[in-house]
Amino acid sequence: RYNFCLRAKITEPESPVASVSIEPSSQTVAAGGSFSVDVVVDSAGLLVKGCEVTVTFDADLTATAAIGYDLLGTAAETLRLGPMIPNGEVSYAVVRMTGNDPATVAGDFMTIDFNVDPAAAGSYDLIIEAILLGADGLPIPGVVENDGQVNIVTNGRKGDFDGDGDIDIFDFAYFADAYGSETGDPNYNAIGDFDDDGDIDIFDFAYFADVYGT
Repeated sequence: RYNFCLRAKITEPESPVASVSIEPSSQTVAAGGSFSVDVVVDSAGLLVKGCEVTVTFDADLTATAAIGYDLLGTAAETLRLGPMIPNGEVSYAVVRMTGNDPATVAGDFMTIDFNVDPAAAGSYDLIIEAILLGADGLPIPGVVENDGQVNIVTNGRKGDFDGDGDIDIFDFAYFADAYGSETGDPNYNAIGDFDDDGDIDIFDFAYFADVYGT
């Protein structure tokens, strides 16, 4: 006679984890240039009543504009503070008003445009501080904050966007992102402005093609 004992291992489902992220997480910009980032909120299926995000950064970066989006509802459904741009940070807070039930959210919460100081050099962090309020009005625990980084290239070789000493397919992708832009546009990058006339056009593309692969 044999006795068998079967044991089943029960795995508890993982709790959803909300996140707030800078996108793109990393980019390369010329000193004196400009760039933009999106602040993306993903509640991972959790109901959200309110959200506040503050992005802080070094004095060599200047926030020139910030746009807040309707991620938590329209202006008629929410109360909003900002976006506000004091020195060294940008903040935006939104709360759904009474009568508008908390909702799940996933998407762009805010876009920030920056100018870079001509004397800037190295890597700079874009640091997130975020609070998500749950359906009960209390902070949702464990929100993941994915900071961003911008790498500043100084006196870089034209066309070498990532500063690695060659001009390859990765630089081509950066050039494509900047193509058609001009000084002051978020995607303008002086590394792609070969003739330094303030825009990146077909003439700059011809110069880029000449140095591609070198």
